[in-house]
Amino acid sequence: MENDINKKFFTAKNDRVFKILMFNDKNVKILKSFLETILKVKIDNINYLHTDENKGNIHLKQNNLDVLVDTNEGRIGIEMNAIDKAFIHTRNVAYIADEYSHYFKVGDNYDESTKFLQINLTYGMKGSRKDKKEVRHYKIQDEEGVKFVDNFEIIEYNMDEYEDMWKKNNIALIKDNWQFIMLNREEKELEKLKHIERKVDDFMEEIKKINQDPDYRQYISEEEDKRKIHNSELNEAKKEGIKQGIEQGIEQGIEQKAIETAKNMLRKKINIETIMEITGLSKEKIEKLR
Repeated sequence: MENDINKKFFTAKNDRVFKILMFNDKNVKILKSFLETILKVKIDNINYLHTDENKGNIHLKQNNLDVLVDTNEGRIGIEMNAIDKAFIHTRNVAYIADEYSHYFKVGDNYDESTKFLQINLTYGMKGSRKDKKEVRHYKIQDEEGVKFVDNFEIIEYNMDEYEDMWKKNNIALIKDNWQFIMLNREEKELEKLKHIERKVDDFMEEIKKINQDPDYRQYISEEEDKRKIHNSELNEAKKEGIKQGIEQGIEQGIEQKAIETAKNMLRKKINIETIMEITGLSKEKIEKLR
């Protein structure tokens, strides 16, 4: 088991790895390139928020976005969702809404000059929501497209679509979307991707450092193991609940059948002792049926 852990290459699909790599001012060049490529804008400056509490502390998991930065394009939060669950949207909205609320509480006015953007990188959408759309833009607006506020937007990228591009070896699409594709690539795959797009080199070097760092590896491995144990316990509880439900349903069905049989026998004036013997019902229950 230990050898398997030591051999495992942790990709940036793991939200802890993503945060260690992207929420780090030493890697601002990687984050800047990532944002400029996917948003198709020019990022002149990046200021990491919550850096005093979070940056460099791999053991701290707070209830906020994996990455939150202030840029010339507004405040941008990024959330890595390795799986798609029913609560994901609610949780992620709570994160960015909390930042939105905090910003205006401490500000002097309620102007909309500062934009708030949340980027969701979500895997598993094809399996849960059956969503095949590559990207969705969400805004607060009415049915006619009139915005309630002009500075709040959520963009969700369907990471399954980028995984398909890689699996199908579509070189043209891989070259256009390498920033998404690199996030879930293992070491050998990154070498292959680098031959398609040289810009992946900086990302590759940094994620290799994370995987080679024993402190990072130990913490990420332990966290992943705890997550698997938790998921296993939930599955076992679910299975046990289903099993108990089936058993209870069978028992209830058998008892109901016995009651119907007893009623028919009572109508035919069959004595209670015989009914008890055939149905297994108690004398008291048969008397009530009478």
